[in-house]
Amino acid sequence: MPSTPDSKSARQRRGRPPRDTRQDILVADADATFCRALGELLTRAGYAVRTAADGHRARAELDRRQPDLLILSLNLPGLSGFELLQAARQSRASPGTASCAAAASCDSVTPQPTSTPLPSRLLPVLVASTFGFEWEASLVEADGCLRKPLRPGEALRAVAFLLDNNQNNIFH
Repeated sequence: MPSTPDSKSARQRRGRPPRDTRQDILVADADATFCRALGELLTRAGYAVRTAADGHRARAELDRRQPDLLILSLNLPGLSGFELLQAARQSRASPGTASCAAAASCDSVTPQPTSTPLPSRLLPVLVASTFGFEWEASLVEADGCLRKPLRPGEALRAVAFLLDNNQNNIFH
């Protein structure tokens, strides 16, 4: 009887990292279609993705396990995106300072400079918005914007850019 490869080695051959090393992304948005499409896109790209349709569920997910990246709408029902982001950053922060990602290598990431020092273990954030995205992202000192409707190539480049530049939990 031929032996079958275990699921871990099969994932490695398909080019996906093993489950325990995948970067974790939390998508918090009330738009179910957007969450489903983005979740499927990111999962196919090898990321571990969790979604939340409102601010309270997103907060529960943040409390359960801190993600490597947060993608959120600021207009979440229940707990707003502003409140959620404040809570996420307070729980993730550690001493030190850094600035947000300085120069984007893709069109969909609009880096937002900050006037105050930020904690070095800051949670990278993309604000998802249908309009006024640069203004909304600047309100919360987000690291970039993800425009709706979803543009798969831009979304993947934005996510990869932020995660690659936060490998050591410090923005350069």
